[in-house]
Amino acid sequence: QQLSLLTAWPQHEAHTLPQLPPMEKWVSVLQYGAKGDGQTDDTPAFERALKENQVVYVPQGWYRLTSTLNLPKDARLIGLHPFGTQLKLKESEPAFSGFGSPVPLVQTAAGGDTQLNGIGINTGAYNYRAAGLKWTAGADSYLNDVKFVGGHGTMGKPGVVSANGSYGARGTGPTVSSPETPVYNRGQDQAWDTQYWSLWITDNGGGTIKDIWTADTYAASGLYISNTSTEGRIYAISLEHH
Repeated sequence: QQLSLLTAWPQHEAHTLPQLPPMEKWVSVLQYGAKGDGQTDDTPAFERALKENQVVYVPQGWYRLTSTLNLPKDARLIGLHPFGTQLKLKESEPAFSGFGSPVPLVQTAAGGDTQLNGIGINTGAYNYRAAGLKWTAGADSYLNDVKFVGGHGTMGKPGVVSANGSYGARGTGPTVSSPETPVYNRGQDQAWDTQYWSLWITDNGGGTIKDIWTADTYAASGLYISNTSTEGRIYAISLEHH
């Protein structure tokens, strides 16, 4: 049987994963006064950094926010560890408490080519109006390596041990909890399923979504898609424990 020789290489398929911007363009949010200690209100620092820079780098730390962080259309918010780098709420944060429509912790601008990479979203347990991320960015946007923190799969800081027992234990710990002090006794965590959705793709949101762990048991759902006809694709999402 005769073999025919290639006269040209086959055409490569187009890449669908957007590239992060070169590191020389990254500007650290720490330069704008962010502390990342989990206590200081870092909202103003993020707002100033995003207003003055397209690419904002978020080093490892737990960054407390007190209101929705709105990302500009062309923003690139870049972290490198979705648990070691978190945007988080303290419990019963006023802007996210009470009853009413959802209040996102992070929200994108409509139709943009926004990029969010390597950052955890932590809405706590007792913030009843909280939704983790409202994604309304367009077909060229990129959401990558994000963990929605809370409930199953939550890890504590090194050297800090929760007083609420371990998985499967039958202790006498409290029956209310938060991501930092979870109740591990099965069926005894009264805070579960009290918040809005973790990842909310809506209002013609779309784009490329990859490597997402949305297992926050305090949220009613890990993923909710509504009101969109924008092209999108999802690779490797772990959607569980709701």
